[in-house]
Amino acid sequence: MKFSKTQFTAGGFARYKFSSLISAQVGLNWVRIEGADNTSTNPGRVGRNLSFQDDIVELSVTGQIFFYEMPDLGHTYRYRNDFKMYVFGGVAPFYYDPTTKSYEGETVHLRPLETEGKHYGPINVAIPVGLGLLFTIDKHHRIGWEFNWRTTFTDYLDDCSGNYVDPRTQSEESAKYANRRDELGNTD
Repeated sequence: MKFSKTQFTAGGFARYKFSSLISAQVGLNWVRIEGADNTSTNPGRVGRNLSFQDDIVELSVTGQIFFYEMPDLGHTYRYRNDFKMYVFGGVAPFYYDPTTKSYEGETVHLRPLETEGKHYGPINVAIPVGLGLLFTIDKHHRIGWEFNWRTTFTDYLDDCSGNYVDPRTQSEESAKYANRRDELGNTD
């Protein structure tokens, strides 16, 4: 993981409380992930010379269980500030479309090229799980953080899984983006 390739995410959600302990949340998120072999310290990766960018749009539905609550944070006896912790889990279908830049700087969509000889669709599913924290300040403002993990059922968010296809069985354009070592020039 390279910090220089870290990107921001944006999203929104709506939460419905069934009780003080259980709630459900629906969220819509936009996430950008990217990577490039030229940022690696591994000579094999640098020589592979692949790169990608993927804008992912996710719709998530999660259930939340609140397991800790401090209704009077600071013990002021006014109950204006509180703190809550919860765990969550659910399901999140998402749309993804990995792209790369051509040598000339044009955006190239990788899925239709099947660079590893594998067909995969634009929609997949993730399982989000994690831990959340909520602070309520003056009974009117809420600040929260979620620490989450998503397990996906695809290895093609970056269009690269590790299968190398015989270039003679690929189209010219597919072979060009499956192996980009030639763009580096004459190197070992």
